[in-house]
Amino acid sequence: MNLQHVRIIELCQQLKIERMAVDWAGLAQQAATQEQSFADFLEQLLRAEAEA
Repeated sequence: MNLQHVRIIELCQQLKIERMAVDWAGLAQQAATQEQSFADFLEQLLRAEAEA
């Protein structure tokens, strides 16, 4: 895990978006693999947080 990943997780925890802290890296990798747009990635990330 690099420093940027740590900072993202810390920011998610500060903002109390705990599910996002857990899911974002996997969803980002999936989005890159499937060549999804940033908007698609963001939508998936927000949906996972809303469902948590």
